[in-house]
Amino acid sequence: MDLNSRLTRLASQLDANQLNQLSADEWLLLTEDELALQLTRTGTSTSTSTSTSTSTSMVLACCPDDLELDTRWMPLLLSYNGLLTTTGGVVMGLTSNQRLLMQLPVTIADDEALASVTHNFLQLVREWQQRLMQPCQTATPARHSMTMISAIKG
Repeated sequence: MDLNSRLTRLASQLDANQLNQLSADEWLLLTEDELALQLTRTGTSTSTSTSTSTSTSMVLACCPDDLELDTRWMPLLLSYNGLLTTTGGVVMGLTSNQRLLMQLPVTIADDEALASVTHNFLQLVREWQQRLMQPCQTATPARHSMTMISAIKG
């Protein structure tokens, strides 16, 4: 199954309204609750004297709204980065145009892992959107960390 077919299947699993191919390596998935998720295929090649291998992964980027990113998103970014770098996985941060960004160490052929991680990422963004709509509350950092662990493990 090619990547377009996999992403079309992913869009139907996520109940997305629309999936548009922006370029040969970029897609935009629009969810029912109006989140725009950009998926980008990346590849790295490693060469040895006897062979060359290419590792393909995906990058997810999501902008919660058209506004500049609220500074209250920072605990999410810091918690997620700290947790994932210690587990040898993903790095999440901000792009120059204020989108949340996550690098997935998921091979293109692994449909279930791609769907699961994408779903968890969108759930995390939605959860934090809801938190930002509520009045500011001080919460302990440990509570945020547990939420991040739960979201990652699914």
